[in-house]
Amino acid sequence: MTLRILVAEDDFINQQIALSLLKNIGYHADLAENGCQVLIALEKQAYDVILMDVHMPEMDGLEATQRIIQRYAHNRPFIIALTSVQQCKCEAAGMDAYLSKPLEMDVLQKLLDTHTKSKLQKTKCDTKKQSKIQHVFATVPQCF
Repeated sequence: MTLRILVAEDDFINQQIALSLLKNIGYHADLAENGCQVLIALEKQAYDVILMDVHMPEMDGLEATQRIIQRYAHNRPFIIALTSVQQCKCEAAGMDAYLSKPLEMDVLQKLLDTHTKSKLQKTKCDTKKQSKIQHVFATVPQCF
């Protein structure tokens, strides 16, 4: 399964590191330089994962995360905090996971693999539920 990934990072060197690490483990990512750009990117297309820096200009990652949760409550991307701040601030904002800087390729890959597996399991469960629902509707007599 290919993940649609957005890297939200304002620092050029950190952008290059994140994009390079993702490329090395087989992923392509789009780039946003602040929280406002993240929200604009989400209007244009859905993302499975956002690697979100916490400290960015215009709108920081914590506020962007809260707005994403408000706007896309039930169908939102998996948000991974990229920061050196305390993990509890990221969790309180609603971020799903936390990676400290500097990023480590093996830790990033493990987290993305885990997310991919859980997403695949959810898809299989949803497909089974839909199949059961269709079966139930097929056995209900027509009342017209």
